[in-house]
Amino acid sequence: MTSRTPASKPTDGRTACGLSAKQAAFCREYLVDLNGTQAAIRAGYSEKTARSQAGRLLTKVDIEEEIARLVESAPPPEASPAARPGREETRDFAGKLLAGWMAGAGIET
Repeated sequence: MTSRTPASKPTDGRTACGLSAKQAAFCREYLVDLNGTQAAIRAGYSEKTARSQAGRLLTKVDIEEEIARLVESAPPPEASPAARPGREETRDFAGKLLAGWMAGAGIET
């Protein structure tokens, strides 16, 4: 019996989804701020060519599919405890909101 390389394991420096490491990094970075130029720079593309590289990458079907896969596999924003304000922040915001309402209504504190 001969040993085989699993089909899911790339052998030419590509990721399991068929993208180069730099392309996969671009996909992840694009989701940070949806800015193609900045995503290309953060992924390791030259600053001089980042804009054109981003435009070229975003037209590729495999890039589009990987971005869609990453979006679908990401947890919803409300599931992240870091995204929610803490008790003190909520209390401070409510206090400022109430003070603003009271000032607008002519109520002195």
